[in-house]
Amino acid sequence: MQDSLTRELAVAQEEIEPLEEELQIEKCRSTKLERWLDKCKLESETKELRDIAQLWLEKDMLLHQVKNLSSEQSGLESELRAFKCVIQ
Repeated sequence: MQDSLTRELAVAQEEIEPLEEELQIEKCRSTKLERWLDKCKLESETKELRDIAQLWLEKDMLLHQVKNLSSEQSGLESELRAFKCVIQ
């Protein structure tokens, strides 16, 4: 009886060893996949941040252009008033 149990245990251990190896391989693949996904997420977030920064720069440039146009408009309005005075 003892020999039979010992043999069954040995057979079971032989069956378990490849499964344990496969489990280790799957854990390694899972870790690599998680790292890859983290890297992709980080790259995506970095791209989004770059896009946001670019939009802020464009906004600042447009505000600067609006201010310049406003100053130019004020100057033209002054010239127009002066011209109207000359005409009258």
